Amino acid sequence: MFSLIVCTISSCKNPMDVEGDHNEKIDPEPTFIVAPYADDGDGTHYLNGITKRWEIDGKQYSAIGGIIVDTSQKIHRISLNGQFAPKLEITKSIYGKDSVLQPNRKDLSAFLQIINFKFDSLALSETDQVVRPDFLNGSEVSFQIKRSIYRQLNGKKVLDTLSERISLKRDDLVKGIVTARFKHLPNNPILHYRYQSVLEINFSLTINLEREPLNFSEYPIRGRVRVYFNYGELSK
Repeated sequence: MFSLIVCTISSCKNPMDVEGDHNEKIDPEPTFIVAPYADDGDGTHYLNGITKRWEIDGKQYSAIGGIIVDTSQKIHRISLNGQFAPKLEITKSIYGKDSVLQPNRKDLSAFLQIINFKFDSLALSETDQVVRPDFLNGSEVSFQIKRSIYRQLNGKKVLDTLSERISLKRDDLVKGIVTARFKHLPNNPILHYRYQSVLEINFSLTINLEREPLNFSEYPIRGRVRVYFNYGELSK
């Protein structure tokens, strides 16, 4: 006795189809080019002999070439470069005219103007990664700082003010540490993105306000800035 099995191509399977290795090839996700949707930041610097607070205020972040996130490997990596600019502090004169608070020639200042940054394949991580001051690291953070310095004039020390781009490469001007972290945020189901993320830069610096490197005068600039973005848009 035998039974007749009738099947179509779609309903019958060869027994070999359910045994053995089945390495289904999964194409890597594309590289995402995304735009930030928010930024924030705050810290302190030294202005006219007083420690003052600074903050980022509403889209003071700018990027060149957008934010590029590479997801082709197991660990996601981010590349971007741009800058943050602190909010200008506006004061009113006795005549009612607005003016921007600036270092004067009577008091010491180490005044943060711009934070420049460049990251090349910064890895996704839950821990801070030190941005080392070397070209092989692929990442760099520098600071435009207006500072008062002592210089000699006719045998006397006088204050002079200049604006310079400073990084940890110039160890005669600045000491400290800069860290960066690219991480995912807790998922918000209202947002139609697979990844909701932030890039955070922290820094703690001391600035030299002397002409002579041996006479290092420590005036602090500290802060944290963040840029928020999403990638991997889901179908609605």
